Amino acid sequence: MQRQISTFISKLQDYKIKGIKYNGVDDKNGIICQVAESGEEFNIIRWLIHRFTLSIQYLTYEECENIIKELLELKKNRKLLIINKEMIENKGYIDFKEIKGNPSFSYEIKDISPKPMLGKPFYELSIKLNERIDL
Repeated sequence: MQRQISTFISKLQDYKIKGIKYNGVDDKNGIICQVAESGEEFNIIRWLIHRFTLSIQYLTYEECENIIKELLELKKNRKLLIINKEMIENKGYIDFKEIKGNPSFSYEIKDISPKPMLGKPFYELSIKLNERIDL
């Protein structure tokens, strides 16, 4: 899959990124189960999928709409979402990669959830992200 940096998320002010919560690891897809000649089973782990939830707040209607349109376009073109590492590191991002650079995330369309903020003319947006780390 190709990678593409998010233009709309990268332009957001720091206070609009509420946080990025670590939701654990999914190790089902990257494991190959093998059986040794002795009959003992062992696993070979090729990659791990780390799950995060990115929360963005105080978005105007246009900002929320542009971010969602960008995410839909990335998904349609089968590209990974890249978010500037410095932008999310102080908001709770844990970097599990050994290589340097910005993290690239995959996501599902159903995991994008915008909602209006209570009592304010702004929107909140949460996106469940997956980061694949090769071992």
